[in-house]
This record gives sequence, structure tokens and C-alpha cells, in this order.
Amino acid sequence: MSAVWGAFALPSLTTIALLIDLVARHRLLPAADRRLLLYGMAVMSLIFYPMAIGLVHVDAYRFGYTPWAPFALAAIGCAIPPWRFRAAIVVLLTLVAFDVHLLPSMNLFDYVVDPFGGLFAIGWCIARGLRRAFARVT
Repeated sequence: MSAVWGAFALPSLTTIALLIDLVARHRLLPAADRRLLLYGMAVMSLIFYPMAIGLVHVDAYRFGYTPWAPFALAAIGCAIPPWRFRAAIVVLLTLVAFDVHLLPSMNLFDYVVDPFGGLFAIGWCIARGLRRAFARVT
């Protein structure tokens, strides 16, 4: 199963939560919570995936295997403002799923971000930035 994980990059729980919200016609997550999760996935993808392909000689991805990674994600979840509680619930459920080994990976970051979801989040951020930039010009 881990070979399937590495070859096809099964979706992370954040991506799954966003897909469930999409199927539910955006009734589960408010737009601001969706944006927060997408921004977070984009930032994590920009940090971790260049390291994974060897562009940077620091391997922060290994941090996902340490016992400190859940504490770091819990701190990020606690830093989410109270009015974005649904995004915080997604982070909490990700930690719970990691604790019960819901996915075949032993790395916490595989539960949080995946290549396809990360690329979508980066593309979404770029498109949103361009839309906002062109809206100011016109």
C-alpha cells in the first residue's frame, strides 16, 4: 500500500475535506475557512515539495516523522482564530486521523497536503491574486 501512496499520492485529508465541501456545494465550510485551508496547503506545498525534489538541501519533510510534528500542527490549529472554527476542526480531524493511522503513511505531512491538492492550492492562489490585481486596475 505504501508503494501506491508514493506513486499516486493519495489525497490528503485536507484535500478530501475540500472535495467533500465541493460536493456539498460549499455548505460545510464557509468561504473564508476554505481560503484559509487553501492558503495553508499552498504555503506547505511551496515549502516541502521543492525540498522533496532536491532543489533545497534541507529536508523538512523528515520533520513529519518526528513526535514533534503533531504538536506543531496542533499549535497551528490553536492559532486559527475562533471565528474560523471549521478550518480548525479540519486540522483537529487531521491530527485524530494521524493518531489512529487512517492513511498508510507514517508522515503527518501526508495527512495535511498532497501534490495534487498542493498544486491546485498554488494555482488557486495565483488565480485569486491575478483576479484581485486586475480588479484594482479596472
